[in-house]
Parts: sequence; C-alpha cells; structure tokens
Amino acid sequence: MAETDVTQTCFFWFLFEGARNNYIIAEKEKPHSNVARLYDCYPGLSVPGVLPVTIDWKTNEFEYKHFIKAYILGVGTAFKHVNDSGEGGDKMDGAATGYEGEDRILWALLQAISNIHRYFMNMPLLSDDQIKSLLLKNQFNKQHWNKVLPLILFQPPMPNGMCPLTIMGTAHLQVCGPASLRTCHHKCDRRWRR
Repeated sequence: MAETDVTQTCFFWFLFEGARNNYIIAEKEKPHSNVARLYDCYPGLSVPGVLPVTIDWKTNEFEYKHFIKAYILGVGTAFKHVNDSGEGGDKMDGAATGYEGEDRILWALLQAISNIHRYFMNMPLLSDDQIKSLLLKNQFNKQHWNKVLPLILFQPPMPNGMCPLTIMGTAHLQVCGPASLRTCHHKCDRRWRR
C-alpha cells in the first residue's frame, strides 16, 4: 500500500483595522486603509458574514481553501459579531479608549479555533450566536468584578502612607471566587482574599 502525503499547511491571516476604520464604510467612498488593501490582496476564504460576499476572494478558490482570513473592524465602528453598535457611547469610547477592543481580540482567537475545524470539517466549530454568547459571558465577568471590587482599591495611597482600606476599618475584602491571597496594591501589610 502506497503512503499518501496528508500534510497540508493552513495559513490564517487576522487583519485588525485601526480605530474608526471599517471596510464597509470605506467601500462607499474608497478611502481604504492599508489593512483593507492587504485584506483584498490576501487569497483564501473569509469568515462568513463579516464583510459582504462581493468582497470575497474569487480567483482559483479551490487552490486556496487552506488560506483563511479574518478582517476585524476597527474599534468605534459597528461590529455585530462582538455586540458593538458603533453608535453613541460605543462609537466615542471605541475611538477614544479602544472600547470593545478586547472582545475583538477574543473574537479573533475564537475564529482561529473555529477555522481549524472549518478546514477539516468544512464548517466552523462555533456559530455566530455561540461566539456572541461566549463574549457576553466575558462581559458579565468584567461587570461582576467591577461591582465586587470597590473603587477604593484603585485610589492612590493616603498622604500619611496609610492604606485607604485600613481607614475604612474593613479587612481588605472578602470576595467570592477562588480563595487566592494577594497583597494589597497599596503596599500596606494587609492581605485580601480574591
């Protein structure tokens, strides 16, 4: 029985657009960024639903099925895959502070996992809804910890060198979750549970 070479190298490209840059918006007036131009030059399959199918690579598609590219729209613009409306506060906070940037990175990492499955099984591992659900769970965790950890933890030490938490009279913190001990970031001698 003759051996068959079953090795194939997969190539993934993750193109992160800069703040307020968005291929779909730029398509109307053609002021494409360098990232959008690179996306157009790179052959292969696109992540379905991110950009219009008219933008997909059409030349010799079969030869490039092991090339997969993902375009990540810039912060401050609408990106439905990460629950970013690109309007109002999302638009301003995205442009000014990179709001929803973490979710875009997580989305790209989930696409990397899903793309491997897509290559071998001809279908993504995770649906859009499953990815959104995972990203929302991440949002819940951030919101949970912001409520649990009082803002006082992030205040600078008092001028007399005392930790503000010591002045509050509470043992630094009793927080649900793993019982790992950490030193107070104010460099006082107390420890708090996280």
